[in-house]
Amino acid sequence: GGWSRMTSSALLTRDGHPGMPSATDQHPSRSKGEEAEEERKRKKSVKELDSEEAFSSDGFCAYYCFACGSFSLAVETFLHLLPRRKTDSATVVAHSSTIKRNFKRGECKTIRRESGVEKQFRWLCQSCEVPLCYQPVDWDAEVVEFLYVLDSALALNPSVVTFYWKEKEESLSLPRCFHEEDGLVNLPLKLQTDGKRFAVKNLSDQLSVEVHSPCIGGDMKAAISEAVKGLAKVLGVSPKHVKISSTVLTVQGLPALDVLRRLLCCMQ
Repeated sequence: GGWSRMTSSALLTRDGHPGMPSATDQHPSRSKGEEAEEERKRKKSVKELDSEEAFSSDGFCAYYCFACGSFSLAVETFLHLLPRRKTDSATVVAHSSTIKRNFKRGECKTIRRESGVEKQFRWLCQSCEVPLCYQPVDWDAEVVEFLYVLDSALALNPSVVTFYWKEKEESLSLPRCFHEEDGLVNLPLKLQTDGKRFAVKNLSDQLSVEVHSPCIGGDMKAAISEAVKGLAKVLGVSPKHVKISSTVLTVQGLPALDVLRRLLCCMQ
């Protein structure tokens, strides 16, 4: 009871990115051998990143393919702090801020917009070949100003990944804590005020968020304000569409599956 049932097709984002019902769900049809192989690839990817002597966790943010967990991108700042395109919600990343890129060439996709025709030179995951991002100029161009990361394509935590869902009849579930009704998504919230900075920490029977706003004399206004601003950036919505009342987070105008995916992508 309390679970929202969805078909697998509803949990696929554009270009085949799999939706994620929870951080621990696994495809029931996958064999233990297949799961072990995916885990081996993930650990190898993490090991390769860690072996780079020039890298320091204090100087970059590492991101992993949402679909398979392979290391894909190291960038100077958190992606959720960067702006999104209004057309497709892709995150706009200055190419000069990328430290390491682990992509392979995809296709050149032509998209018709109201303002004209747009060309996207796609970059794919090296391991599973899911589209991760694109740039507006040729792959071999000498000058590339921006890289556009597709919505929910990369995650901070390599263990927060999912697999492709092959059976069309397969049904998936949102976590029990998600409640969606009349355009509003509600979920229980645990707000910790003693963090080093804003961070989405965990999602189980409630969403755990940290902020750096000490609660003085029981006054939570500063902490709630910081949490609202941080969650609005993570979810790609206006702060006026995010409300925190007591121990409940309410998000307006964003489907529950998008709320889930975007939270999981920035979970540390």
